[in-house]
Formats: sequence, C-alpha cells, structure tokens
Amino acid sequence: MLKAVALSMATLLAIGGALGVSEMGGPAWLLALLLAFLLTLGLPTTLTTMMLAALWGRLPWLTGLRGFVIAAAALGIAAHCAALRALAARRRSSG
Repeated sequence: MLKAVALSMATLLAIGGALGVSEMGGPAWLLALLLAFLLTLGLPTTLTTMMLAALWGRLPWLTGLRGFVIAAAALGIAAHCAALRALAARRRSSG
C-alpha cells in the first residue's frame, strides 16, 4: 500500500512537472525523462488521471480543482494498488 501511495504521488508530481517543462520551454531531456517515468512506473495513475480529466466538468457534480486533485489522488492510489497486486499475483503463480 505504501508503494502504491508513493508511486501515485510521484506520478502526480511528474505530470505537473511535465506540463510545466513543456509550457515553459524547459530542456527536452527533462521532458523525455518525465514522460518515460509516466509511461512506465507511473502508468496506472497517468491513465486514471487522463480518464478523469476527460470526464471532469461534463457532469454538474464533477467540478472544481480541489475535487479533481482529491479524485485523481484517490483513483491513482487505487489503480497502483490494483497493478501492484496483479504483479505480485503473477510473480507468485510463475514461480
């Protein structure tokens, strides 16, 4: 559970960092490093945050930045928990 929380929080920070680097014209190597993290270890939280962003504001009760941050963190932690459990189960069954 602690690994899932740490990975999810690191992913949310990396998403913000990637957006900041791309908007401010930061170094390309830093953006590439952040995107590599987001597409590997941070993939569960990245995907849930993207899905949440696509739905946010479309329904009247899905509004506000505070609610988005809380929902993204909670769903990201849940996604990472599920992914880590699936990896652990796969590792146990294979050997």
